Amino acid sequence: MKTHLDALFESGLPSSPDAERYILASLLLGHQPVENVAATLQPGDFSLERHKRIYLAILHLAETGTAIDYVTVVDELARRGQLESVDGMSYITSLTEGMPELAHLDSYVSMVRDKSILRQAIIRYHTLIQDCFHATDPTSEILARAQQAISDLTAETVPAGFRTPMEVVNRAGGITTILSPDSARGIPTPWPGLNRMLVGGGLLPGQMTVIGARPSMGKTALACQIVGHAATHGVGVAFFTLEMSDAAILMRMAAARAEVDTLKLTQGLAMESEKLALSSAYADLTDEDGCRLWIDDTTGCTIPAMRSALRRLAARHNIGLVVIDYLQLVETSGGSERRRYEQVSEISRGIKRLARDFNLPVVVLAQLNRDLEREDRRPRLSDLRDSGSIEQDADVVLLPARRAGQEDQSNVVEMDLIIAKQRNGPQNVSVPLRFTKRHAKFVERGA
Repeated sequence: MKTHLDALFESGLPSSPDAERYILASLLLGHQPVENVAATLQPGDFSLERHKRIYLAILHLAETGTAIDYVTVVDELARRGQLESVDGMSYITSLTEGMPELAHLDSYVSMVRDKSILRQAIIRYHTLIQDCFHATDPTSEILARAQQAISDLTAETVPAGFRTPMEVVNRAGGITTILSPDSARGIPTPWPGLNRMLVGGGLLPGQMTVIGARPSMGKTALACQIVGHAATHGVGVAFFTLEMSDAAILMRMAAARAEVDTLKLTQGLAMESEKLALSSAYADLTDEDGCRLWIDDTTGCTIPAMRSALRRLAARHNIGLVVIDYLQLVETSGGSERRRYEQVSEISRGIKRLARDFNLPVVVLAQLNRDLEREDRRPRLSDLRDSGSIEQDADVVLLPARRAGQEDQSNVVEMDLIIAKQRNGPQNVSVPLRFTKRHAKFVERGA
């Protein structure tokens, strides 16, 4: 019984039915351990449906510890109601007719796997071509999916495997690099006290740092200060702002830098000295040599779109830090059909993968649950909203918290920046900060 994919394969899609038959025959004859083949080949890698079903039956028998031969495989296929669909016992018997014992199947396994990846590329791009013709989605989203498809397929061609301790050390830059206290320095934040508590003295490449808080607790102000400090100290920063416009973000950064109340400026009440200070701050931020910052304020952004934009930016400029404001505003392709925690889990995993794939520190802001306000307590990891995956994926979690007795309407608020999670570093410690609301600026107390 042929499927429409069988017909496509027979009409020219990349495949190697002979290599598939050799693999199945070797497994049936017991010439090769099933686990050696299963480590590389998935059922979907077989081009013909009957080969896929035979392979699935063999995998099931191996998992249950049942001997693998003609009788057991035929019995398993019959139990599944698939014996007739693979052309019966006669086809299974024909697989091994005149089959020599093959000492190594590696070349055949690689051939089948490579053909599978090429088929996937053709099928995925056929879908993308149809998307281009119908144009039901924005062009940028279609292009982002195209780039993501190639990225995924490229990753699948990179062999995964174990490394020896020496390979691990060499990959990390050698013993000297590992033992040197200055070898793995992170991107410093504007607060020396926080840098002293963070492993590597700052934000490390490949790590996902989450800043979690309820609204009006200064999440974006913290992010803007981190961005501004890094960008004006030689670090290229990609800033995805999903809530505020790029102009509003730049205004907030300039106001914090100049210590000017933006409300007075918008109301026409700013003094000339404040205007001059703000103008000077803008001059610093718009100096392309002195401030290496790129802002993307595309609303409804997805992880594939971010990955595409970041890849294009990194091809032209040296990027050292990525900041996303904020996680719960990132969109997914599943829409409202999927549960919210599933969507947020997918977003969290996608951000973590961005950090790993680009080997960059990624700072992402996240909302906390309302329970924090109702219970009038300090924030904790479990307050991260919509999904426990955020807590799991994050390497570092920072939670800004008001000190007891602080008035909500106070312009200057005494706060603690809690390090609620840090891999291989101190946790449940805090950095004392003072937040000046009208300037949207945090400073260390005593600094």
